[in-house]
Amino acid sequence: MSNDYFTHENPEARRTVARAESVNGTFQAIEAGFDKLPAEGQVKRGTVSYGADSGIANAYRVTLPYPPTSYTEGMEVSFRVGVGNSAASTVDLYGASGALLGVKPIRRQDGGDTVVGDMPTGSMTTLRYDGSTFRIVSVGAMITKPQLDAAIANAVLPVGSGQVKITGNDAVGQYLDGAVAVTAPMTKTIQNPGADEALLLGIDPLAITNLSAGLRATIERAARRSSIAFDGAKL
Repeated sequence: MSNDYFTHENPEARRTVARAESVNGTFQAIEAGFDKLPAEGQVKRGTVSYGADSGIANAYRVTLPYPPTSYTEGMEVSFRVGVGNSAASTVDLYGASGALLGVKPIRRQDGGDTVVGDMPTGSMTTLRYDGSTFRIVSVGAMITKPQLDAAIANAVLPVGSGQVKITGNDAVGQYLDGAVAVTAPMTKTIQNPGADEALLLGIDPLAITNLSAGLRATIERAARRSSIAFDGAKL
């Protein structure tokens, strides 16, 4: 049976005198087949698809231990990010010939472009090719509670800076500049599809007399959704 490593095409007949040329040729073909396999240490350490990044921010170039001849759906690439991304990013692999195979977009799991922080400097990133783009299958960094608290404390959303859409009893497509009439029970969805990362929802308890526990506001940005609920005393 033929394979990609070694095929014994001319087996010797019984009682054939062994000749050095024939025996050596067979073992050389076996050795060549083993040369196609990853080194033992690479297999044991899981570094067969781990390469070195020599690109710049948002445009990464990776050299793998076994450079491919082309992009193949399902292929995996792992590398340590040299310079963290600040926007949508791409990756290019050095092929078996030494030339680059061609720039490919890096996408998030949902198919969207990468955003700042998806691939931090020094992070270990794993990508998998889907036939046209490379999808991130690893998590570049985890946000700690102190970082989240600091981000919330420093978040500023100027009035009218984001396109805020309110659905419910109010008109759709208006900028939310002031108070919104709330009559419980009801449901409102606040969407912020703009560039701002945070939306501050404030409720003045002195101005509301019919706000009851269980009121819930849903804040949406892109494909992300967060919910906050009023328990009768606080959000």
